[in-house]
Amino acid sequence: MSSLWRQFYRGLPWSLVVGVASGIGLGVLAVSLLSGEHDDAPGGAQLSHSEGAWGILERLPFTFEVDLQSIRPEECRDVPNSWVLPGVSAADVAGRLRDMGVPRTLADALAGGASCDAAGCEVRPDIDQVTALSRKARSRLFRELAANGANAWVLEAPIRTRRAFKASLESSGLPQSMHAQIEAHLVPWGRGFILAELAPICRGASDDVRRRVVRFYQGNDSALVRLLIRPNADVERLGLYWAGSRRTTSVRSLIRSLAKPPCGGRLDVGHMLPAFARERVNRLPDPDEVAADGLWFAIHFNRVDPRTPPIDPAGEAQSVARDWRPLASQSVALGDMLLFSAGSVRVAGVHIADDMLITRMGKSRFRPWALADRESVLRVLEPLGPVSIQAFRRRER
Repeated sequence: MSSLWRQFYRGLPWSLVVGVASGIGLGVLAVSLLSGEHDDAPGGAQLSHSEGAWGILERLPFTFEVDLQSIRPEECRDVPNSWVLPGVSAADVAGRLRDMGVPRTLADALAGGASCDAAGCEVRPDIDQVTALSRKARSRLFRELAANGANAWVLEAPIRTRRAFKASLESSGLPQSMHAQIEAHLVPWGRGFILAELAPICRGASDDVRRRVVRFYQGNDSALVRLLIRPNADVERLGLYWAGSRRTTSVRSLIRSLAKPPCGGRLDVGHMLPAFARERVNRLPDPDEVAADGLWFAIHFNRVDPRTPPIDPAGEAQSVARDWRPLASQSVALGDMLLFSAGSVRVAGVHIADDMLITRMGKSRFRPWALADRESVLRVLEPLGPVSIQAFRRRER
């Protein structure tokens, strides 16, 4: 990360750190000063698409990777994931698999080993059966499995462009022979590619390689985001957006201190969030909140108490119906909830500013509370069918 930060802060000779929020091997600068000569985005950073009530955002995309030694070799599983087919009877398994692109002979063999109950069927393929599928068949199969909502493991897989996969492989520390093997298992996914099944890659690998495969697989695309505050900025307008109705003077004070001429400055967005969100953004979940998702995060976003509240999916659904009202997705502000839907899949997040939100894709212990943009969520969901976006705002009490 050191070279990344050197690139991000190149041309900022008067940078001054006044607060640090630490993540996994990653320091997040809370405040830096600007000189009048360097008020554009530094190398590698991107400015907001437009200026809004939130001001102008500066973002640097990065891939969140966990510490290698925190990974257990057995987490690189050499047994393929099961395929869950809800609402399918034993007699219909082979036909359903054929509809999903599996060749007839293989579909019949897989159906013979399926276990079924009143809720549907579970197919347990072996590695040879998975690798026997063509790339086209695997692409269709994984889309169908993800779309039915019962195979969350598919959407926990990395989805990137081929170029981005190659760049991640180059920095992974994996042997070159493993690069080719991984690339052979990438299958098309909308505008990119997905690495959905690790078992053929993990089989027979050393413990060190297994750890590195998991780190590569679990890499999560996120962003470091800062508010660009130019000299004489409208402090009241920015303070109203970032502090809102919260009883806090710290956000406005920070903005005011940086808006004084001649310098201006940059303020880490995470530093301006409520305590609950501030302690989690771009960090891994605590052990007792691994099962939490973006809906849970959105409901508790404004909490002053950063401690982990109970995870209660039924209660959270009731809270949305009782405590939140719908609004137009183009009218969202800080703290509003966004709900993306495609097929039977739902992904929730909390809106931050511009097109940025905090969400969590999947419930692996390696999935952080990531700052992402809407486009990255759409890229994941688009292959599952038309994507709808609903927005909600907490009702005033």
